Amino acid sequence: MAFILLMVPFGYLAWMWNDIPGSVALHFGPSGAADRFGDKTDLLIQTIIIAAITLLAYVLVVNVHIIDKKRTKGVKPPMFDTIAFAAVLFMSIISTGIIVNGIYPESSVFEKMILPAIGMFFVFMGNVMYSIKPNRFVGVRIPWTLNNDDNWKSTHRLASKLFFVGGLLITLVSLGFKTEVAAMFMSAITLVIVLVTVGYSYIFYRNNKENKAV
Repeated sequence: MAFILLMVPFGYLAWMWNDIPGSVALHFGPSGAADRFGDKTDLLIQTIIIAAITLLAYVLVVNVHIIDKKRTKGVKPPMFDTIAFAAVLFMSIISTGIIVNGIYPESSVFEKMILPAIGMFFVFMGNVMYSIKPNRFVGVRIPWTLNNDDNWKSTHRLASKLFFVGGLLITLVSLGFKTEVAAMFMSAITLVIVLVTVGYSYIFYRNNKENKAV
């Protein structure tokens, strides 16, 4: 099923190949506006690169219990297959959205397809993040969480709530506001989630360190 999802953008690209204009958008800036263009060959190459990176990430996640035996003790953590599949679905939607936008530049695919997909992926991660066990491939992987199981657990409980609420807000704003506003809002929410999560983990580490010193 993951492989089939990876092939969806290629199938759509092949179907629309003759209708692709000479210049297509390949990348979007923080405001949602296209900031890099190319021809349909560049679009194909980009689609291949996205698919290759997604496939590599999928293989790593579903085999994390083999690659990171020290932390997983050789047992696949719960939900990792689901997380890997959701990531493939998400990237397939993003890749297809880029192709659609390249063919129909006047469409509202960015705010009606790509941004809501990002928001819903955040919601999904918020639903599963609290249950992610310590590992080096999925989750908030910073020194303070990787070196302390309590820090990992507490940080991911907070991150779970932030991702869920942030994802809902991104989805709603992307459906109700203009692209520029929705894209900047998404960037701001993402930054807040990162700063709050990392900051919380560091404070947890410092408090734990001070308690041990006492």
